[in-house]
Amino acid sequence: MNRADDEVERVVEQFAVLKRRFSIAIVLLCLVLLAWIVVAAAFSGRDGVSLLGLPLAWAIEGGLVLAALIGTALALSFWRCPACGKYMGGVLSMSHCPRCGVRLTDEHRLTRP
Repeated sequence: MNRADDEVERVVEQFAVLKRRFSIAIVLLCLVLLAWIVVAAAFSGRDGVSLLGLPLAWAIEGGLVLAALIGTALALSFWRCPACGKYMGGVLSMSHCPRCGVRLTDEHRLTRP
């Protein structure tokens, strides 16, 4: 292996770790959002119910907005190419960076015998 191959393998490994961590963060965010909706739905039939001191509708909408902001912040902060450091867009299943073109996945792992 030469230096260029070592660099590509390093980028592929870093992208695999990044993709796994980002996927876990998004799943956890979705679970928190789902729990928020379930709690709000459990209290929705009661008159004058508030959640965290806010009317129920405001609490639900606030939770949805907060989840969207957190998801956007996660994407913009962490979903960056290991080679060039630029934001890669909203696609998890990419094989090359849309900005610098570096290979992000191990092509040998993608092909099945």
